[in-house]
Amino acid sequence: MEKICDSNKCTGCLACMNACPKEAISISYDINGLMLPKIDQEKCVNCGLCTRTCPVNITVEKKAPLKAYAAWNLDDKKHALSSSGGLARAMYDYAIDNGGVCYGTRFDENLDLRIVRADKREEIEEFQSSKYVQAIVGDSFKQAEDDLKMGLLVVYVGTPCQIAGLKNYLKKDYDNLITADLICHGVPSIKYLHEHVEHLEKKIGKKADNVKFRGVYNFKMSLFNKGELIYCKDRWQDTYFTGFLESLFYRPNCYECSYACPERVSDITLGDFWGIGKEKTFNSPKVNGVSVVLPLTEKGLDFIEKMKDKLYLEERSVSEAVNGNDQLNRPSRLHANTSRFIEMYHENGFEKAAFESIKEDMKKNQAKKRKSDRLHLQAKVKWKIVNTFRKITGRGVK
Repeated sequence: MEKICDSNKCTGCLACMNACPKEAISISYDINGLMLPKIDQEKCVNCGLCTRTCPVNITVEKKAPLKAYAAWNLDDKKHALSSSGGLARAMYDYAIDNGGVCYGTRFDENLDLRIVRADKREEIEEFQSSKYVQAIVGDSFKQAEDDLKMGLLVVYVGTPCQIAGLKNYLKKDYDNLITADLICHGVPSIKYLHEHVEHLEKKIGKKADNVKFRGVYNFKMSLFNKGELIYCKDRWQDTYFTGFLESLFYRPNCYECSYACPERVSDITLGDFWGIGKEKTFNSPKVNGVSVVLPLTEKGLDFIEKMKDKLYLEERSVSEAVNGNDQLNRPSRLHANTSRFIEMYHENGFEKAAFESIKEDMKKNQAKKRKSDRLHLQAKVKWKIVNTFRKITGRGVK
């Protein structure tokens, strides 16, 4: 077998690698850091199973959302450690509490992001919070299949292309499988993150063993060493984080993503509920950390019902959920300087290529943030004054 699909369309889901009966497929990286399957021609027997499993060649059925919810985890600690509302954590907890297993992402000792199996509560702590880089699926599809055949409840959370890869690999639906896809902007190469972290480690003189983008230090690029925070910069002051948010260096297929639409491939879609309150008033004490939850199958809807005692759930319109989130309408748009970034990356490496390509974006967004912070501070001071007046006088004011 010469190739499985067009490399520019490949999502890196590695369904082909999991499916190969001869273990003839491994992970490789091209000159741009793109993770791609590599075929060992000596092992390959040309059975074609890899091409018949690839979601680029064999598309997975999509379904429209049955409902839409605004939601968050009622456990305040778990909510705070999550990117938005902590819904994936609630799904993991339910699986573990009911003797099941779950699959989520965490960084390994080399800061490679991997989808791994967990069957104990302490193992799912690092699954929380968004990781803005492509995860390596590894052999997790094979592991999940083994768990399913044993009758265990399996919760598998990933990007839409990874869920599509899992479904094509399994080739059948399982009643004991719950899949959740994350609303995804796009995924950069792990090579870019590695180079950026190495650059920061040299500057601060310490090694990092974990990376976070959301959660307690929300929308800040944060590096840790044995739990100690060693680097923390606002998203618009960090080249990697800005490059990610500005769509500078995703995989080529991300800019033409077939999953960036309201119709999805999983049982449940999860993400931030951007734009909530624009179609209908949202009277909630929570100003941050609200998830959008879109059940796409009856199985997904039933699973949400089973978790409801652990969640705040408020039904909203599907149109509000879709209209507020760009990636439920279209793929991310290619940055004007993406070609320049790639050219400079070959010559100068990640740090210089990224900075030169997005320095104007960084300046613009830093100015916007300063203005937003001033307005937020003014509103906070005004609220304190009003609240103090109410306490002193016992009267409300308008």
